[in-house]
Amino acid sequence: MSIEIDAEVAGGGSGAFPVEVFTGTAKNLVIADNKKFFVMDNAAAQTITIPENSAEAFPIGAGMDFIREGVGSVTFVVSGAAVLQSRDGLVTINAQYSVVALKKIDTDEWRLTGDLA
Repeated sequence: MSIEIDAEVAGGGSGAFPVEVFTGTAKNLVIADNKKFFVMDNAAAQTITIPENSAEAFPIGAGMDFIREGVGSVTFVVSGAAVLQSRDGLVTINAQYSVVALKKIDTDEWRLTGDLA
C-alpha cells in the first residue's frame, strides 16, 4: 500500500513525499524507493537489502526513512560491494515505533542512523 502525505500541510514545504507500508518479509531497495518513508509492519522479521551500485545506481545523497510499526525485527543487509556503516555496527531497528534513516554517501557507501540495536 502506498499513500501520499502533503508535505506543505505537514510543515515540510511544497510537494508531497510518498509513504509506503511494507508488510512483506524481504525488501530489496530499488531507485524508485529514493525519498520514501517506509512503514515496516509485520509480526515476523523483515530484512531490507541495500544493493551495490552496479545493480541499482542510486544517486549519491539518496535517502530513505524507516519506522518499525510491527513487532517483528527489521534488519538491514548489503549485497555485493555495498558497504553499510552505523554506530557500533548496529543494523537492526531497535524497537516498535523506532525510526532510522538510510543515506547513500558515496558510490557503494551507505550510512544508517537513528534508533538502532
